Amino acid sequence: LDTFVEIGTGTGTTLDLAIRGAASLAARYLTRRDRVGMLGFGGIIRWLRPGMGITQLYRLLDSLLDTRVVASYAWKGIDVIPTGTLPAKAMLLALTPLVDERTVSALLDVRGRGFDVAVIELDPMPFAAARPDERGELAHRLWFLQREALRERFRAAGIPIATWNEERPLEGALEEVRSSRRHSARARARD
Repeated sequence: LDTFVEIGTGTGTTLDLAIRGAASLAARYLTRRDRVGMLGFGGIIRWLRPGMGITQLYRLLDSLLDTRVVASYAWKGIDVIPTGTLPAKAMLLALTPLVDERTVSALLDVRGRGFDVAVIELDPMPFAAARPDERGELAHRLWFLQREALRERFRAAGIPIATWNEERPLEGALEEVRSSRRHSARARARD
């Protein structure tokens, strides 16, 4: 979970969307008897080592209930994550609005280290409306283009990415990531 930035107000924020998505994904993968862990990546780095079963689900849900954005100027980088939090053959599924460069750099760094990374982008556009004047509209369109360029940067690094918002089922975004991973695997097999 990206906990550097929260966009929106009240209960309609990207962090709320991330927490709901993480809870759903954890329940889904745990019922399939997969091992699931969590890494809250932001001003404070929090983690829960991978585990299985109903007890792990309660640990994850408890941790998610305490998730919040905390400002910190003592940024250390991804290297402070304890060994074993990201097991060698694990898939890292990031839930992030992709608005903080530290998250972008960390995900690209983890991918560069050989980890299997996929991103579910929590669409910040519905939470940040354009100003109703010409400059506001132009700034909003430029932001949209920058975000598309960022998505292409992830794809070029071999990281599948799908956008998720309240109007789209999480399963649709997850299927898009799975489809992209299958396509990449077939392309690597042909090479």
